[in-house]
Amino acid sequence: MRGLVEAVSTASQQQAQGFEQVSRAIEQMEHVTQTNAATAEESAAASEELSAQAEASLAAVGSIAALVGGTAARSDAAAAPRLQKPRGTVTHFRAQNRAA
Repeated sequence: MRGLVEAVSTASQQQAQGFEQVSRAIEQMEHVTQTNAATAEESAAASEELSAQAEASLAAVGSIAALVGGTAARSDAAAAPRLQKPRGTVTHFRAQNRAA
């Protein structure tokens, strides 16, 4: 009988250790997930800022071209490709993470 009690006790201790390991692993995964989410949000914000700066640069180039070349340069600047807003915005990213 004593051997059975010891076996149950040992098994209980091992199970408790296993639960602790799983709990630590989950905490680490949560930390990594939060870090990744913050990095992705910062990247999205940087992308939006770069897009805005590119638009401003494109407008400045168009203005300079119009000043230098007159009306012909203006039509060339108007024909320049327009930048598109990135698909993944910060707001979109936040909404996706809240739904998950």
